[in-house]
Amino acid sequence: MQLVKSILFVTRPGDRSEPAFINTMILAQEQKADVHILVTYPDDVETAETVSFQVFNALIEAATQERADELLALVPAGIPKPRVTIRTGKQYYEAILLVQSEGHDLVIKAAEPDVGFFEKVLGSEDMHLLRKCPCAVWLMRPEMTMPPKRLLACVAMDEREGADLTLNARIIETGLELLDRSSDAELHILHLWSAPGEHLMRSARTGLSEKQVQDWISAVRKKHKSWFTDLVQPFSGRARIITHFEKGIPEARIAELAESVKASSVVMGTVGRTGISGLFIGNTAESILHQLKGSVLALKPDKFRTPIRAEQDPGAETP
Repeated sequence: MQLVKSILFVTRPGDRSEPAFINTMILAQEQKADVHILVTYPDDVETAETVSFQVFNALIEAATQERADELLALVPAGIPKPRVTIRTGKQYYEAILLVQSEGHDLVIKAAEPDVGFFEKVLGSEDMHLLRKCPCAVWLMRPEMTMPPKRLLACVAMDEREGADLTLNARIIETGLELLDRSSDAELHILHLWSAPGEHLMRSARTGLSEKQVQDWISAVRKKHKSWFTDLVQPFSGRARIITHFEKGIPEARIAELAESVKASSVVMGTVGRTGISGLFIGNTAESILHQLKGSVLALKPDKFRTPIRAEQDPGAETP
């Protein structure tokens, strides 16, 4: 099964994205996909008074072209060289414009180094891509290698979103297709369930007995278990699938399990919001991403609509 046909690799001068680019080329060969390199340079850099605008522009062009040449030099002989586009501006914005105009179905980028919490939430190029890019985004850590031996696929039943079986099935299918073909490769599939309002139901004011509360929790668990079983069943017998059905909070458990099973990457979906322009990845997903130490591949639901349009000012798009 061909997962992707066209990959956009996003980089900038000095970002140390060579490992991610090598992984991109390996994936492209496996998938018979085209690769397009986007090299960006910010347009808000202060120039010294002694340097003219023309000279500064020439320096920028030289630096971005040098970055492109460095990556192209890593392409093995006999493999077609990726196309290169050089843009000045906000990296996530220029990447999304290319996805829209060129029809790329996957963006790969080296994950940003760990920074402070507020920088991650408010100023991260990575988070902007995850929130607003209309196609799947794979943020790769330097230690990530292709093809991966272990992946953690996270699926979620969200009744408000109609329990998006299509997206969850795609998460599992993607994980299976990306896995190394060796006999010891593992796809871990995690579904975390909870009984919302459980602590409130135990309040004396509700008048509910402990048995009534436990019966309700058991009913919630049964519903989630049935959903999870039905979701995973069609994939049984393919590779080594290890399921994790647990009661817990995603923000705490996903990063913990990813580390304990030594997953090369987490594969997860984003959460749609009906009735607004664009998609926000969701508070839960963002909290998870801040805690993950490894790579993350975020898939988008079919109903996703990016808030970014080619004709608008990048500073004016929906947050």
